[in-house]
Amino acid sequence: MNILFSSLHHVDNSNSSVRSISITLSSTLIDYTNKLFKQINESENKKIYTFKSDKTEVRQVIENVINNKERNDSVELSASRLLEKETKAQEWMDSRKMKVKILKGSLFQTLIEIDGEKKVIICKADHNQYLDENSLSLRSGLPWDKKIFKAALIHINNDNSIFEEVDILDVNHSKYWYDDFLELREKHNSSYNTQQSMNKIDIRVFNNIKKKYPSDYWILRNSFIGFFRSKSNFEIEDFISTLLDDYYPVDIEFPKDSIVNKIRALPKQFDFDSSFSISKKDIKKRASRKVKIAENIDLHLKNHIKNFKGIIHSGKTDSGQMFIQVFTEEESVYEQFKRRAD
Repeated sequence: MNILFSSLHHVDNSNSSVRSISITLSSTLIDYTNKLFKQINESENKKIYTFKSDKTEVRQVIENVINNKERNDSVELSASRLLEKETKAQEWMDSRKMKVKILKGSLFQTLIEIDGEKKVIICKADHNQYLDENSLSLRSGLPWDKKIFKAALIHINNDNSIFEEVDILDVNHSKYWYDDFLELREKHNSSYNTQQSMNKIDIRVFNNIKKKYPSDYWILRNSFIGFFRSKSNFEIEDFISTLLDDYYPVDIEFPKDSIVNKIRALPKQFDFDSSFSISKKDIKKRASRKVKIAENIDLHLKNHIKNFKGIIHSGKTDSGQMFIQVFTEEESVYEQFKRRAD
């Protein structure tokens, strides 16, 4: 990796201040930048955005950095812009009595070259965790594990033009970051991502195990619906972990590792984001399922069922007759199907 340019600014919206920090090229800076690049580039939870236009302020800053044109003034403008957008976002949240505070932190902007390709990284690190302004050491450590930083990876074409798709890593999908500050729009909205991800997970993964591993299919599919119902945000690694990390299959031959790999590959295969806000209105159509019990009887699973394994069972009588057993807490339903003991 070659670092062609880098800058660091401390941004504190609570005190309305921006302070430029002098940094120089060092092994520590290279190590930090390389680690940051890998964190964004290799993340399964990044989301794709595009520029609103080719004439936005931040895009002009990026072009100036790429072309070595007024670089220091440009990154200073970018830092001041972040302060402005954070301040407005905080005022908006305060006016609605939201108990959310945008933390002060550091804006790191850098132009790098890897394997002959140029990239621009714009990163905000919160919680006062930043590159030490004197020794350039990682004071108290950057928040790799806590996922509390926001980062953008901008790809540069061979002619120094900016590639339209930008990789964003931000667990909160903060509007002030991608929309107000970076002037980006989502490539895919929440509705598209919710529908596409649910469809592909259901059809391409779960439907393929339904015939051979039916018991595991129904348990996992119920958990799949429950995940989308209970979560605000989808992150593919969180989804995999929630459903499968502690799952003990009914069938000992259930291909758990293969299922994990198939799920992980879906976003790239079918063009949806691996991290997005879940659109609750788009869950219902995928949640419902009917199971034929007999010629004129269906079991209708309308939504996620808590304690699925404890409510629905199959079994056989002593004579070998198969049956489905459904537990209920509804006394009126119980009374409707009550039978006299012979």
